[in-house]
Amino acid sequence: MKICLISKGKFIFKIYRFLSNLKKIKINIINKFNKKNIKIIKKCNLIIDFSYYIFFLKTLKLSYKYNKKIIIGTTNLKNKKILKRLSKKIFIFISSNYNFEFIKYLKVIKYINFIFKKYNYEILEKHHILKSNKPSGSSIYIKNILSSKINIIRIGKLRGIHKIFFANYYNTFSFSHTTLCNKTYLINIFKVIYYIYNYKRGLYFI
Repeated sequence: MKICLISKGKFIFKIYRFLSNLKKIKINIINKFNKKNIKIIKKCNLIIDFSYYIFFLKTLKLSYKYNKKIIIGTTNLKNKKILKRLSKKIFIFISSNYNFEFIKYLKVIKYINFIFKKYNYEILEKHHILKSNKPSGSSIYIKNILSSKINIIRIGKLRGIHKIFFANYYNTFSFSHTTLCNKTYLINIFKVIYYIYNYKRGLYFI
């Protein structure tokens, strides 16, 4: 299998090192769309994109043009109707957080939101100083549930902390999730690659 990793961030190199240990996989990292790299995209079987929104739009256009499967980790996508239309021809998998255990956290938040529906909410997000997107895709998921303000902190080498405060005049409650190791993202990306191998087209979300 030939895979193109598309991004300008550092996380893509961790994906590269992880997947390079697997047999029968050839990987290219692409951070600009020149003639040489477009030829590489033409020959690949799968595109993995963890880039910025504007950069991602070019990737999506090339995926559709050359009929390539694409795994998307880009956050804050503004027009998902485009994805639905393109998925009639190509396979598209998208998640703003490849720590799939985080989904359990979101389910609990929905339940807590029902219990504390008369309380005030605040969302606190902490990540390392090199993380570019503010807020993170995970925080946007939470905000869509709670419709609350997101407080953002970028400090040190933190891997990812999301914390929610529920408060009224008498009490304050908090509920948090912390990612301890980046390997969980890498393992789940591999699982997606493995499971989608025989898919031809369609749009899939987690």
